[in-house]
Amino acid sequence: MSSSNDSTTTTSGSVAESPSSVWVPIVIIGCSIIFLIVFVWASHRYAICASTRRRGRAADLESADELSIVKRLNKSAISQLYSAWKESCRTGDTPPRPEPEGNDCAICLETLQDADVIRALPCKHVFHSECLLTWAVARHNSCPLCKAQFFGKAK
Repeated sequence: MSSSNDSTTTTSGSVAESPSSVWVPIVIIGCSIIFLIVFVWASHRYAICASTRRRGRAADLESADELSIVKRLNKSAISQLYSAWKESCRTGDTPPRPEPEGNDCAICLETLQDADVIRALPCKHVFHSECLLTWAVARHNSCPLCKAQFFGKAK
């Protein structure tokens, strides 16, 4: 009589499982891991794309802002060769500036050479054109030496 009950249990006393019931948890765990990997990858890609878009917009704004600053700087201090500026100081076309010889760019601290492209501000201080552009793009709108405004705030 007890022999019919013994056929459903194994020799160790546990209930035997069908082969398909073993694979169900493995498939569920495998699918969960694949879903997690895809989710992490997609989140990472989205973050990279969003960062690239933000940097692209910031670069566009910076170049537009820089172009605006260049235009405003061209109105207040045109680019010219240092030798031409010195000559205009000697001939009287430009109001005299004490000692046009031996000027140094106060931004980069290099001595101005005749072949250098410079900008003379309305306050008569002279700087390399690129140095003054870098100074202006960094949100400075005053002379590095005397702090006189060379253009007002942007409208």
